[in-house]
Amino acid sequence: MNISYAIGLLVSAVTSAAIALIAWKRLSAPGASGLMFFLLADVIWATTYAVRWMMTEPSTQLFWLDATYFGVAFNSTFVLIFTLQFTNRSHLLSRRNLIFSAIVPFVTLLLLWTDKWHGLFFGGQHSTGTILSGGPWFWFFVGWLAML
Repeated sequence: MNISYAIGLLVSAVTSAAIALIAWKRLSAPGASGLMFFLLADVIWATTYAVRWMMTEPSTQLFWLDATYFGVAFNSTFVLIFTLQFTNRSHLLSRRNLIFSAIVPFVTLLLLWTDKWHGLFFGGQHSTGTILSGGPWFWFFVGWLAML
């Protein structure tokens, strides 16, 4: 349990939520919707990670650590969307491109939550600590994030 770390994460989540609310109120501004979704992903990421740090039971810590990926998986995609909107390149955000950009995050979540049956995400290394060696999909996901 690390309460001071959890408090820092919760402060980050509240700050991101407040800025997301401002973006929501200004949806007509370039990039506002992309920024809002990016910040909401950060809220999910920071909040679930804070809860992970407040738990003492390893199985509960693992659950909340896995839950962080609801924010992590889409975070970079939303940054890309925000960037394209803000730089007046929204024409690149066709329905096809948006669906394509969501495939890897959705597959990541699916493989993460079903990992105990195939080991493609954690590669048998699922722990409450730092992921130092993941499965093949984990490393594909890391590479995909680096390309975004």
